[in-house]
Amino acid sequence: MKQKLKTLGVLLLATIGVGILLLIFKGNGSSAQKHLNEWIGNAIKLLMPISIFFYVLIFNKKYNRLSGSTIGFYPHQFIKNILWGITLAFVILLIAFIVASILFGVQFEFIALEPNLGKPLLELLIANVIIGIWEESYFRGLVLNTLLKNNFGFHISLLISSLLFSILHWGSFNMAETSYFSYIGIVFLGYIFALLYLYFNSIWIVISFHFFWDVIARFISDPNDNKIGLMGIKDYALNSKNVDNAEVLVLGVFLILLLYFTLKKEPKNIQSYLANVIKA
Repeated sequence: MKQKLKTLGVLLLATIGVGILLLIFKGNGSSAQKHLNEWIGNAIKLLMPISIFFYVLIFNKKYNRLSGSTIGFYPHQFIKNILWGITLAFVILLIAFIVASILFGVQFEFIALEPNLGKPLLELLIANVIIGIWEESYFRGLVLNTLLKNNFGFHISLLISSLLFSILHWGSFNMAETSYFSYIGIVFLGYIFALLYLYFNSIWIVISFHFFWDVIARFISDPNDNKIGLMGIKDYALNSKNVDNAEVLVLGVFLILLLYFTLKKEPKNIQSYLANVIKA
């Protein structure tokens, strides 16, 4: 118990460090966008996920005695893992949209591209690259590995990291258009990210999954905020919560299938990852 309390204290201190990096680069980036140049500000903001990525690498090496290769931070099979992440996110979202259409009568539509989509599209991609890298580096790379390394147990470690991941998003939704089940969906996503991360031994598969998921979610959000075009939901105010509910349902089913595959059908990859983390 004493060791676990110590670990939680170290995690809290490490989280404060991550928070300081977020404030430094996000604050200075926003200031540079306002007072200097928008692209200088974007460049400063891009330093935020990079700094957190290397912060997590150093933390794991010093505190957990885990190398970057052990925790899947090096770009081994980089393109393959990126494609896996995007493909899985695409398939789950496609099934969720089909379920939303069949069960809830939601109608999706392709809409015309906006004439000046270049800038908002680039901003969308940059914003979600930043989010994907820093959140996955922290929640999977730092929190999950630290809990696993310090004997919190497999499912407890995954659950804690997933709950923290959900808590981070509590204030980011407009609840007038978001289902309360979405918070459960984020826990499911966190668990899915953790399983994929451990199975493939790659942070890049979950970064790409996270990135693609958030980008598509932005496309189908409030049409008044869609400055790019491409796709949307008819009667958005009436159907946005139904889409959320369909996503949660599909994520829950996918999580069950993934648990069966990675822990029962093909457990060797995760067993190998855990063995390498624990014995290091």
